[in-house]
Amino acid sequence: LSDLGEYFALPSIVAEDSNGDIYPLRITVTDPNEDEVIVENDQIFVDYIGEYKAVYTVTFEGQDVSKTMKIESKDTTKPTIALDSLDVYELSGTEDYVVPVPTYSDNYTPSEQLTTSMTVSFGNQKIDPVDGKIALTDTGKYTVKYTATDASGNTAEEILTIHSFAGEPDTVTYFNRSFAADHITLLADVGSIYEIGRA
Repeated sequence: LSDLGEYFALPSIVAEDSNGDIYPLRITVTDPNEDEVIVENDQIFVDYIGEYKAVYTVTFEGQDVSKTMKIESKDTTKPTIALDSLDVYELSGTEDYVVPVPTYSDNYTPSEQLTTSMTVSFGNQKIDPVDGKIALTDTGKYTVKYTATDASGNTAEEILTIHSFAGEPDTVTYFNRSFAADHITLLADVGSIYEIGRA
């Protein structure tokens, strides 16, 4: 069994006769499309889902003797859901807040073929966006749950939190949001200590 998108090390096999003589092996690998795969340092790169076949061949007394090993490749990697931020801050009362749309991607399934969903809620209340917009009528935390499922059934989930708050745009409501209303300036020369003054 091998994971998609990774290198797979082929088992080391020795061809030896009853006298202890060692014979060189030839290895041929084909992918699920029956195309031959490049073998480097006894490794192959797995880039398809399905069954690979590795054929080990040795020539003994003028005849080729072959053994086939089957390698099953599966996709176990979840899709990726990319957002600029997982926390956003907006004034309550905003009537047409545009819910962010993430970028979906996957290591195998094309993004347009991913099964995606978006659920918006405020507490236990589910909110249905209209044309991708919602009204932030209450103060508190709105949550947006995004999911993406690829063709192999791997599902990823991401949660965006929208912090809705009351106040004027220049009000320092959240410490980590803005210092626009109260800048603090430090004026100091190297080697000297100055008091902090307000600009």
